[in-house]
Amino acid sequence: MGAAVDPLTLSQTVDRVAELVTRGGAHQVVTLNPEYLYRAQQERHLLDIVRAASLVTADGVGILWAARVSGLELPERVTGIDLMLALCKRAAAEGWRIFLLGGKPGAAEKAASRLTVLFPKLVVAGTYHGYFTGGQETAVLEKIRTAQPHILFVGLGAPKQEEWIYKHKPLLGVPVAVGVGGSFDVLSGRVRRAPVWMRRLGLEWLGRLIHEPRRWRRMLVLPRFAFMVLRQQKSVIRSQRSEGMGADKESSEKNSRSEFRQREMLNSKSRKPNSFGRVPKIVISGYYGFRNSGDEAMLFAIISQLKQRIPGLEAVVLSERPHDTAQEFGVRAVPRRAVGTIWRELKDADLLLSGGGTLFQDVTSFRSVVYYTGVIFMAWLGRKKICIYGQGIGPLRFPLSRLLVKAVLRVADLVTLRDRDSLAELEAMGVKRAVHVTADPVLALDAGPGGCEQGRLLLRKAGAAEGPLLGISLRRWPGIDTVLDAVAELADRMASQGWRAVLVPLQPGDGIILGMLKERMRSPAVVLDNLRGFRDLLSVAACFDLCLGMRLHFLVFAVMSGVPSVGISYDPKVERFMHRVGLPALSVAGITAVELQGAVDGLLTGEAPARLSWRVEGLRRKARHNADLVAALLSSGR
Repeated sequence: MGAAVDPLTLSQTVDRVAELVTRGGAHQVVTLNPEYLYRAQQERHLLDIVRAASLVTADGVGILWAARVSGLELPERVTGIDLMLALCKRAAAEGWRIFLLGGKPGAAEKAASRLTVLFPKLVVAGTYHGYFTGGQETAVLEKIRTAQPHILFVGLGAPKQEEWIYKHKPLLGVPVAVGVGGSFDVLSGRVRRAPVWMRRLGLEWLGRLIHEPRRWRRMLVLPRFAFMVLRQQKSVIRSQRSEGMGADKESSEKNSRSEFRQREMLNSKSRKPNSFGRVPKIVISGYYGFRNSGDEAMLFAIISQLKQRIPGLEAVVLSERPHDTAQEFGVRAVPRRAVGTIWRELKDADLLLSGGGTLFQDVTSFRSVVYYTGVIFMAWLGRKKICIYGQGIGPLRFPLSRLLVKAVLRVADLVTLRDRDSLAELEAMGVKRAVHVTADPVLALDAGPGGCEQGRLLLRKAGAAEGPLLGISLRRWPGIDTVLDAVAELADRMASQGWRAVLVPLQPGDGIILGMLKERMRSPAVVLDNLRGFRDLLSVAACFDLCLGMRLHFLVFAVMSGVPSVGISYDPKVERFMHRVGLPALSVAGITAVELQGAVDGLLTGEAPARLSWRVEGLRRKARHNADLVAALLSSGR
């Protein structure tokens, strides 16, 4: 795209600037971002400024990606604010003077004060705001010349700051001038910078957009920039082919292909060939390693189903507790927050599998959407196949959440959803693409005949072997006090008819809520705190005569064993599943014991349980189809 970028790390860039300061003269440093480069394709004088600069850094993950598409490698982003802070640290050590020009009135002064706190030996030779008129420009230039700084930081925003430096460079009398965009606003505290984890994921642009939603129009440049990069690269390849390949070119290409094959052999030296050509490597992203029995069961179902179809498959799981995940499932696991490690795993992977569960929702936290879409964008930047696997979609309350989810769904090679309501959610967002409506991946597990034997043993040890058993699973949620009162009253009524309440935690935090429920009950209840993972839970669920739950996978486990159940819906996913199997689901809001009793009576006397087995069998087939589609995607090479 006509721009030469220096392939330097931040520390190397600082060393290069130090050379320019020592050399003297007048030098311009451009921190190049995708917005500037996109605009420079139409306004060629902006490209001339980049070409004339003494130093150009990659300010933006989009620049790194564009370089990779072109077959180049840039070591890291060097942003305007990071470079400014690093140069100020060096200036304090070297005794260099700095000058700050730009920002709203007062912003440069506040930024200077902040810098002197960070670097006490720093000499700030002067400051001036960026709202000067043409008539004031001469005075501004004179003030800079009089101050005689070694480095001038200009924060007028791109491309205005680059144009201003280029125009006035000979008149400034400054060795180095650097465009730093909105860095003064960040340092002065007017604008909050994105957190470190977002920067590591290459999502600083998103953090800026969250804090400054009015920038959304500017963000539209990013997909246009990506399209332009791909189009130009395709054009280059086409022109090379049309020119014909000379002997030297053929030799060069053979060497290139040979090097590529060697890299592939190194990357896959432990992966033996099979019908897929070589054993594929899949990176699995989801809510894993949090000791949630439902999600751990889902991971087991995904891995086991895929390995049945792809013998020898290498699966790498992004986990909160990698050691536990690796031991439990016999796979490699890496820390889900280690961005560098994730990137390295994706580099030689064949596919990123994002799922299952409801990862794309912002009810529990907006960060959930940012994290999971961020991992997908990393795979997309690495040009890897992407599969959204058996996911539920929504609720998505924020426009930015919907924007991110729409973006990743458009770049995914395969999308499977666990219910039609999720499909309706996508259609309401305006997503138009081919998707497969399957079922929750957990349903692919076999409950197995006689699976209740281990469950009966666990129940006996807990003191709950007698009478019909009512399994209850609740979780912390706004309005839970109302739910606790209603469930306690229902459990006491059923206890008077000979039922025994068994309280089942699926996550460590559930025990607190179930303890509160037990305190409100007049009849005795057992808290089943001796479960060790999803296998115990699956076997115990098969032993219940009736289940009542908020946790989706507690209900799924019960239904898989044909146990009639009542859902308490705190999230649409609970209601969606229960309706799909023809069982009742009551909303958390305003729930009463009378409603619960009515739902239970309807189950115990109605026909729904009789229809349950064939409904579940249909869902099992659909759940297994998730893995069929992934295997087909990998074997097709598409």
